[in-house]
Amino acid sequence: MSATAETVASPRCLRGRGAEWRSVLRLLDATASGRGGLLLVDGAPGTGKSRLLTAAEDRAAYQGFTLARARTDDLARPVETQYGKRAAGRPLLVTVDDLPGTDEVTTDQLQALPTRLDDQPVGWVVVRRTTAETPEAGWPYDWRRPTRSWVELGPVSPEATAAIGADVLRHRPDAGLLALAEGAGGNPMLLVALFEGLRDEGLVVVDGARVRLLGDQLPRRVDDVVDSWVCVLSPAARNVVEVAACLDQPFTMDSLGWTLGCPLGKLLAPLNELVVGGLLTIGHEGVLAFQHDLVRVSMLRRVPVAVRNVLTDSQRIVHSKPEAPRPGEADTAVAAGTDWDRLSESERTVADLVVQGMTNREAAARLFLSPDTVSFHLRKVYRKLRVGSRVELTRLYLEWEQAGLVPKQRRPEPAQRRREQDGDGVADPPTGPGTSR
Repeated sequence: MSATAETVASPRCLRGRGAEWRSVLRLLDATASGRGGLLLVDGAPGTGKSRLLTAAEDRAAYQGFTLARARTDDLARPVETQYGKRAAGRPLLVTVDDLPGTDEVTTDQLQALPTRLDDQPVGWVVVRRTTAETPEAGWPYDWRRPTRSWVELGPVSPEATAAIGADVLRHRPDAGLLALAEGAGGNPMLLVALFEGLRDEGLVVVDGARVRLLGDQLPRRVDDVVDSWVCVLSPAARNVVEVAACLDQPFTMDSLGWTLGCPLGKLLAPLNELVVGGLLTIGHEGVLAFQHDLVRVSMLRRVPVAVRNVLTDSQRIVHSKPEAPRPGEADTAVAAGTDWDRLSESERTVADLVVQGMTNREAAARLFLSPDTVSFHLRKVYRKLRVGSRVELTRLYLEWEQAGLVPKQRRPEPAQRRREQDGDGVADPPTGPGTSR
């Protein structure tokens, strides 16, 4: 490895991408010395492929390279005449963004690029669009050669997540904010959208040397990113991911198929699209879950509570039939059809006080706990009951209460409601994301 590749730090926009950045620097060093080569960049949406490409261009320009942007159809033309002469005076970096990953002819042409200009100082950085039909990087040739290299951008580390938050917010995020950021699953685009949205919409505040959340609301910018990913899906995949957001996490193909009323064979193609696209993951024994819990929460918030309940009830039928309350426990036990019995005693106690209209601080004072502990319990309540805020929690409890499924709660006095509306800085914990602890 050259001194340049060892000593040049990655740009701030590439937090957590040190190894990938070193691959870029090695390519530039080789090209500057007259050898050239090709770097193929893969990754799910939002992982920073285009940012890496732009940073490579900036670094090449700083080192005195000539720059050229190529289109996919340029690869079918004689690259010797297109770029060979341009590299006669100084090294040339050619970049290709959003290359389709499904065309075998294009892949053949791509693999041949380094050898077609092996005597010229021409380097290539190619960003490939990942789809369900994208072949693996090793197909059909061996990429582990001096003139060819491949990087796949995955999630960034928790340390990089905290650094991205500090870059955007100018202060280090506190534990509660980092817990929310865990829901981005290490996706840089989601993280930037989350932190910038929270900042611009006034949903965070600087408290000493840290930044903390003011409530449970996700910024609109996160919804915009999720919309951009969902809108390019096929109709079948879009339908699957919308229903999957309403199911208990993680979930199985059986429960998904039962809920959709769809044979498992018809789910394979849309599920493959969602997994390859980085929205879902497949775990042990085929158990499915969302790659980014922020995506799940963003989609879940758009579904009416009544529809969510219908979908989750359908899922539950697959596993077991709910038991009726035992005699003598009607005043405290929850009847079949609700999720109240899934809550721990601490979670029920906190949820009771929230339904009564208490803020987190008021509940903490009543229970001799810290507000952070109350927020922790309430986040777990939100996740188990599949609600996104204290308003939805109260509405859901009222529905159960009217049906006689849960004990009737004392309602807050008007003065209590005014205090809650005035806010105390910790009205709600963050929804969904970061609750996996």
